[in-house]
Amino acid sequence: ISIGSSINPEALLIPNMIIQPFVENSLWHGVLNSGRAGLIFISFSFEAVEINGVTSKCLLIKVTDNGIGIIAAKKFKKDDHISKGILIIEERLKLLSAKLNLPKPIIFEDLSGSGSTSEGTEVMISLPTPLYKIIPL
Repeated sequence: ISIGSSINPEALLIPNMIIQPFVENSLWHGVLNSGRAGLIFISFSFEAVEINGVTSKCLLIKVTDNGIGIIAAKKFKKDDHISKGILIIEERLKLLSAKLNLPKPIIFEDLSGSGSTSEGTEVMISLPTPLYKIIPL
């Protein structure tokens, strides 16, 4: 876990259960199917993002693993299995984002297609100011 130097983790509040389904997916569908020692890296940083002509301080959360990647993981998916955790988080953030007129809050990237030695998946969750809070300590 990496926390940017400008973030006080004791003062930062994010929506509950926002990261858990992505970490669980990394483990079950990426790392465990790879047959090698797994690594799941979670990072938190602030990034200036322009939304509708206004620069906003967004919290960027990345969940990166060295598993088999999204495309390869689909080959292992059972036809009768319906993954609800990520769908619920995506829908929740899409609803909040649409209400606030914000861009797409979650981006998935299959790292196994980005080079011959690359592997894994990266999920980027972008939370603009209304979706996270910094509380005074």
